[in-house]
Amino acid sequence: MKEIDARGRPCPQPVLLAKEALKTGGSFSILVDGSGQAENIERAVKRAGAKSSIKNQDGFERVEVVPPVVVSRIESSSGKLVVSVPHETFGSGGDRELEEVLCRMYFHTLTEMDEGVPNTLVFYDSGVFLTSQKSPVLDDLEILEGNGVSILVCGTCLKHYGIVEKHAVGTISNMHEIAVELGSAERHYSI
Repeated sequence: MKEIDARGRPCPQPVLLAKEALKTGGSFSILVDGSGQAENIERAVKRAGAKSSIKNQDGFERVEVVPPVVVSRIESSSGKLVVSVPHETFGSGGDRELEEVLCRMYFHTLTEMDEGVPNTLVFYDSGVFLTSQKSPVLDDLEILEGNGVSILVCGTCLKHYGIVEKHAVGTISNMHEIAVELGSAERHYSI
């Protein structure tokens, strides 16, 4: 396992070194001083889909990183799959808590699947809240995007809800691009 010694380097240099090491592939560990640097690295590599663990050692911390296995999700033998997300929760049974749990479970499950993952996720209406900074599924959406899933977010909807500045993941899109994406899908469903 490759080892990077980033002790004594000021923030954000250790994070940048970890991101650069992720690009080369292969597991690695990075040594850092305290002050939350290990946690910063862990968050950064998690966003990229990697797994990590922090080990405290004598006077420093070691962050061990295992990069993600990137599975091509562009075209599968079943054809292009596009999923529409028009709501910020899943279901319509009237139990908001259950609907929020189902939403979080769905997106997290997608990050763990090798097959059946959508090629494109389209967020519109109140679904655009899921792509904002405080979204409960933001980390999972960042992992999906990092693994090649295209995420389109309705710009008109972001403006309508006044959250354009809070947009955090995906490409701000327009109805023409969304209509083309939906029209070119071999398989499509809405959740």
